[in-house]
Amino acid sequence: MALAALPWPAAHAARLEDVARIIDAGMIGNVATADLPATAGAQAAAQGPTPPNLFPAFSWEPPPAPPPDPVAIPVPKPRPGPPPMPFQVSAMWRYQGQPPVIAMQAFGNTYLLCERCGVPGHHGVGAVLEREYRIDRIAQSGVTLTYLPMRHVSVVPVLPRPPMGSQ
Repeated sequence: MALAALPWPAAHAARLEDVARIIDAGMIGNVATADLPATAGAQAAAQGPTPPNLFPAFSWEPPPAPPPDPVAIPVPKPRPGPPPMPFQVSAMWRYQGQPPVIAMQAFGNTYLLCERCGVPGHHGVGAVLEREYRIDRIAQSGVTLTYLPMRHVSVVPVLPRPPMGSQ
């Protein structure tokens, strides 16, 4: 004997197979109640099909939002550094008891730097060269310049040149 396909819940499917086996074996009158499984599914199968719930529990609350996707924290890009230093010290004069006079070159121009001197066309502390570099300090060890767009301070060193004939 075969059972007709009914819209049974999936939890009762295994118990229905047990009932079908019992019916096919012809053991309906011979089965003791101790042999039947004592589960809720077996009891429901013995009582017959359960009617569908026409009024299931319902909530007007919106469903919970899905969990957010794990997003990598954006790494800030490193700030670009200042451009390479265009200035080079080409000469330095020292007078007794006076600050040095330094000649620097950049972009094909020569600049004379001194703090207190009477050299015509000289540039002192606070002067701006090439519209982007401010002179902060003039010393025998080098010239301190600030790259104004980035406020980056750098030192152009006065390097001693090797004596003539040592090359």
